[in-house]
Amino acid sequence: MKRLLAVTLLLALAGLLAYATALDNPLLFDDEQLIGGNANLTWSRLAALTIGDYFSLFPGQWVSYRPMNTLTYILNRSLWGEQYSSWRLFYLALHVANASLFFLFLTRVSLAPATAAISAAFFLLHPLHSEVLNVVSFSEEVVMTFFLLIAWLAFVEGEVRGPRWSLPALVSGYVLGMLTKEPALFFPGVMAAWVLAAIRAAMASACAWAFLALRKALWVYSPGSASRRAGCSSSCCSTSESSRGLPCGISSTTSSPVYECGAGKWIAKP
Repeated sequence: MKRLLAVTLLLALAGLLAYATALDNPLLFDDEQLIGGNANLTWSRLAALTIGDYFSLFPGQWVSYRPMNTLTYILNRSLWGEQYSSWRLFYLALHVANASLFFLFLTRVSLAPATAAISAAFFLLHPLHSEVLNVVSFSEEVVMTFFLLIAWLAFVEGEVRGPRWSLPALVSGYVLGMLTKEPALFFPGVMAAWVLAAIRAAMASACAWAFLALRKALWVYSPGSASRRAGCSSSCCSTSESSRGLPCGISSTTSSPVYECGAGKWIAKP
């Protein structure tokens, strides 16, 4: 827990330094139509988040059904009003939370903490996120990622805690992610690909260990193994002989000899 807290604080500092100059930017692109001039983003219109009346929240605008993200608009409007730098700070804090959840996920799948922290910092500061953090109305990706990371972490934790704890968090995170933005629909496919990759890696590791075990068994139980264990090994060969793979005491000029073990070394029979 202390490690997670320390990493989260460092990520928060890095995120604030990276995006501090963008917090006071004016509304951009669709922000003015969807948020700035929209008087419907109030708690009194909360019931309109149901699909039947949802589109009345954005009159004259073409929008998709994304009630969870619209709920964050209502929350920010009630907290900060028209102070949109605070809106951006809210989504930046959520982005830092996503990076922390990503770090936690990586450590749960046995990645070294230092490597996980570097990966989380790379995720946090990647320029790909700059658009969704600067344009307030593009914040769906940040909110959707938050819910899907909770679902993925619950899936991993389920191996330890069991389905009673993990299944509700997994299903809730997935459903809330879909209610934030449509691409979350494909999240089960991402999880399935990850599971298949893990199974493939485990099978490759098992095959490698089986091959090594078979190789050792063939060495131990092959004909002549007793004499090799008695002292006729490559350790008694000279450097030039061992580099050619020759038995002990045999030079490169020997042609098709028959070998026998004697006096701790291999001897070519005439």
